[in-house]
Amino acid sequence: MAVKVTDEDSVLILLSTKSPTSITHPERRIILTQSRPTLKIGRSSNRSVMGLTPTLDNGYFDSPVMSREHAEIEADIPRQVVRIRDVNSMHGTLLNNELLNNDVGRPLAAGDEVTFGSPVYRNQKTFQPATVIVDIEFRTA
Repeated sequence: MAVKVTDEDSVLILLSTKSPTSITHPERRIILTQSRPTLKIGRSSNRSVMGLTPTLDNGYFDSPVMSREHAEIEADIPRQVVRIRDVNSMHGTLLNNELLNNDVGRPLAAGDEVTFGSPVYRNQKTFQPATVIVDIEFRTA
């Protein structure tokens, strides 16, 4: 599927799911621009009227261990910097196996591994967090 072309400088964020393998849309392709610099990441909803359905170009995941509003990825296009921050999620966000402090942005780079949440054990079943590998590509209009 082709990625939408934009008439302003942008960054393509690729989130390739490492685990679990049951994630809908295992590769996400999101374009951030100066006019739309932030990607919200969180738990999806089965109710399509909420607008939280997982798609190829958003950050909503079918994961019971994620908060509805879990994390954000923000791009500073002129400086070519991308940051990730946890937005007070219940089960945390890990960047390369290091827990992020709430509401503190950390630089994100190609090859980084991000885990949204931690394993949760409920009714003799384990729910695994979504773990993705990041790729970043800055583009000039």
